[in-house]
This record gives sequence, structure tokens and C-alpha cells, in this order.
Amino acid sequence: MTNTATPKQVNFINTLLTERVAPEALRNALSNVAALSSREASHAITALLAAPKAPKAPIARPVEDDLHAALHAVPKACYAISETAANTVLQDTQVEGLLFIRTKEYRETRYVRRLHGAPGDFATSKLSRRDSIAILRLIATDSLHYAQEFGKHFTVCGKCGAPLTDEESRALNMGPVCRKAWGL
Repeated sequence: MTNTATPKQVNFINTLLTERVAPEALRNALSNVAALSSREASHAITALLAAPKAPKAPIARPVEDDLHAALHAVPKACYAISETAANTVLQDTQVEGLLFIRTKEYRETRYVRRLHGAPGDFATSKLSRRDSIAILRLIATDSLHYAQEFGKHFTVCGKCGAPLTDEESRALNMGPVCRKAWGL
């Protein structure tokens, strides 16, 4: 009587066959795993563990949604939105005074954050998904204006936040390099 492979060995071999790149000859030899002896199963496991791991399938990016579309409709910059305009579109947040927003990209992912404080020492917080979409859609209607409002309030470039050093930059609330990016 032969000592057949245990159910644990059979399951482990089947798992390894899906996770490893095994030579075709080994795969063919393991076509009927349940018929293997315990010793043959142990040798098969050793051989499969020595085989390289199969490459993982790429992680699927989420389907484009409203927030993704809204983020890509607005240039990466800092924005200032008046209390009246902000409270007209926001549903989950109530604003007193100006609302400061920054859109940025990190590791190929875009973000929107609310800014608190002053340039160089901003604290950030998240808006709800619904408010993020609403405020981004508002900014998209005239993003240059809202970026210049940010620059005007803090006397920095509305796009990158750098100090404005010349008269033309201060008049336009945006530095020369960033003006080119906006087409000014």
C-alpha cells in the first residue's frame, strides 16, 4: 500500500502552481496531484518552492470618477475663494472669511487640501469628497482668478507660493515662470 499525498500537501501544491513559474515538465508531472505519494508530493513542493514567483498582476487604477475628473480639470496651484462663493457650493463645510485650497500631485496621485495658517507654515485638512468636487468645479470656472486671489492675499505666487520679487509679478500675483505655465 502506498502512502498517498495528504490533503494539505495537495492544497499546497495547487497553491504553489498558481503562485510560481514552474518548468513545463514539472507542471506536466503534477497534472494529477491527488495521485502522488507523500514522498513525491514533498519533492514536488521542494521543486515548486525553488521556482521563481510569478509576477503579480498590475494593480488596476480605479475607474475615473467625479473627484478624479475635477482634480485634473484644475491646475496644481494654491487658490483663495471668497466666503460667499465657497458657502454657495459647499455642503458639508461652513466657511468664514476666505477659503484657501491647494491642489498638488504626489507619486502620480492628485490631492486637494484646505490650507490653514500662513505661507511656509500651512497646516492642511481634508474636505469631504462632496465638498472637494464642488470646490474644484468652482475653481475650474476661473482657476487663474482664484490663484491670483491667493497670491494677492499672501503677496506670494498664486501657483507655487514663492515670494514675489518684482513689480510685474506683484501686479499679476504670480511669478514669471508660473505665468508662462498659465499662458500669461
